[in-house]
Amino acid sequence: MENTVIPEVHAAATGTPEFAGRTKVFGELIDHHASEEEKTMFKMARQLFSAEERAQLDEDYEAWKNSPAAAAAMTGEKTRAAVKGAVKAITQ
Repeated sequence: MENTVIPEVHAAATGTPEFAGRTKVFGELIDHHASEEEKTMFKMARQLFSAEERAQLDEDYEAWKNSPAAAAAMTGEKTRAAVKGAVKAITQ
């Protein structure tokens, strides 16, 4: 089911009940995945890193989010998504 959700969302016309249902399922899968990550990966991180190390990781991440490198990464991802969408629109 998980492997088919994204193509099904793309295949549905926006504003239709099918699109609403498919996006709801997609959102539920994302929520489930995030919950699983919190239960497993965050638990592991608490075991592997000290409180000081975790605090430093938080600070480093916050600094990175406001950096030119982060802005460039986001621009690159948006560009890739736009190109992929354009190619898909042309080939369908």
